[in-house]
Amino acid sequence: MNPLPIHRFTITSSLKRQDAVAALRAHLVEVKFFRLRIPNSANDKRFHGVVNESNFAISRVLGYNNVFAPQSTGTIDGAGVGSTINVTMKPPLLVIGFYLVILAFGAIGIVVNTGEVTMVALLVLILYVLVMIGFWMEAEKQERTLREILKAL
Repeated sequence: MNPLPIHRFTITSSLKRQDAVAALRAHLVEVKFFRLRIPNSANDKRFHGVVNESNFAISRVLGYNNVFAPQSTGTIDGAGVGSTINVTMKPPLLVIGFYLVILAFGAIGIVVNTGEVTMVALLVLILYVLVMIGFWMEAEKQERTLREILKAL
């Protein structure tokens, strides 16, 4: 497992490039600003985002809140009879930025009020563990789903 919340992998698919694009598009749903989050097995293969002829930027539709759920970007290249899909998963930059701001204010508050630097290290560790659990829990599910949709070899 990568010590950073970034996951890169390649899917070799038996589907031709156009068929791989169509398979991803078949699982896209409308992007909504507000979506009622109800756990449902129908969400397992639903994504929202954009799929073009040679690349995509998607996220899985979740039935629960996970701000660290990865956003998947990738390219779809023809490879002989099938296709090769290169995928990169990262948490949303806005969420990482927000957590860095929380970390900065928390560190300043701890140092000013207590003067203990070890408490700052504890805050960093707690935030790191939260990010990693939220990201990797969903990244594994999303990779498995993408491999299934794209008929990975």
